[in-house]
Amino acid sequence: LDRDLLKDELGRVRDQSLVDELTGLQNKTAFGTQLDAEMGRSKRYGFSLALSVIVLDQFDTYREQCGKDAGDEVIRTFANQILTGFRGYDAVARLSGYKFGILFPNTQKEGALSALEKAQKRAADTVIQFNGKSLHLPTFTSSLTLYSPGDKLEGLMKRAYDALALADESTRNKIIVALAQT
Repeated sequence: LDRDLLKDELGRVRDQSLVDELTGLQNKTAFGTQLDAEMGRSKRYGFSLALSVIVLDQFDTYREQCGKDAGDEVIRTFANQILTGFRGYDAVARLSGYKFGILFPNTQKEGALSALEKAQKRAADTVIQFNGKSLHLPTFTSSLTLYSPGDKLEGLMKRAYDALALADESTRNKIIVALAQT
């Protein structure tokens, strides 16, 4: 009986260690595991795989003006109303702070771009109520890259993050496509 309770508790702790506490989404560790598995499937079966990293635009300024609690509510709302609009088999995770990752298995560039554009529209149309104030969700900028045979997990993630790093003040609310050099 004690062994069963311990096993159940270990399973619960393991599950929690793969979930972001604030949003209920996968965390960076779980996302990396799933990305590795999807890359393996893509390599084995020739399926396409798209990866996007999303960052909320000007979130630090937003949080300074509205406060930490409002910032947390925005992140929660973004996760639960915007990011849950993707297909059930797309993997969505909170990677850190106000950065999120999305895996689009068996998806070409055009399909992933369309899904991200729809999410941008949902975000632009979303207003939340917080402490008696109406707050618009911030816009977001995302990178989009595709798995290419021979890509390593770190290289694929680096390509997605490097594309975001190129974004400056003029590239808010955009989708930056960064494909592998062939």
